[in-house]
Amino acid sequence: MKIVYGSKTGHSKKIAKAMAQALDIEAIDVKEEPKLDQVDLLFMVGGIYGGTSNPALIEFAKTLDSTKVKRAALVTSCASRKFFQKEVRATLIAQGIEVETEEVVCWGSFLFYGWGHPNSEDFTSAIEFAKRVM
Repeated sequence: MKIVYGSKTGHSKKIAKAMAQALDIEAIDVKEEPKLDQVDLLFMVGGIYGGTSNPALIEFAKTLDSTKVKRAALVTSCASRKFFQKEVRATLIAQGIEVETEEVVCWGSFLFYGWGHPNSEDFTSAIEFAKRVM
């Protein structure tokens, strides 16, 4: 099991780090270009920017190999909580990687909208999701 994240504002990083601490695993920034060996479950945490998944997370998903990554679960940070990681999901499926149907969307913030998020409730939501899909 691994956690990777792509974060522009720091929200996804906070969520990934909270999950990693609770699950006692490492959260790795996709900017570090992590090389994944055999992973039964990969959590991908990323934000929505202008209605679209973080481009860095999409590009990372394109590098994944279905012989090494069996299954993925998506955790999203979104100020409106109305958007999902559809581009990342589509990329993973195109790579032959099974993606959990359920996706948790944590409240992010943009300017004054959603101020104070993600917070402990958002972290708890992501952690509970992770434990369910494990």
